[in-house]
Amino acid sequence: MTTLIPTGTEIYYTGDRANESGFGKITAYESPARFRGNYTVTLTDGRVFKKIPLCSFDPQPGRRFILRSEYEAERKAQFELLKKSIRSLTHDN
Repeated sequence: MTTLIPTGTEIYYTGDRANESGFGKITAYESPARFRGNYTVTLTDGRVFKKIPLCSFDPQPGRRFILRSEYEAERKAQFELLKKSIRSLTHDN
């Protein structure tokens, strides 16, 4: 992802073994003098993640932060595949 993400953009945090997944928003952007800046993400449950680099939003294995629009589009595509698979199993084409 090469473009900056606007403050207020909704995101999905994938979580990990120690941290529960959840939804939130980008609440701040810090632009340093060099390189790219960092984001602050605030989840709806109050957790705050600071100094998140832009590359953390790039599609890659182990990605922790996903734009909510991307997350919902991916889930919709997965559900469509699931429905297609169920139809083929039940011969209900």
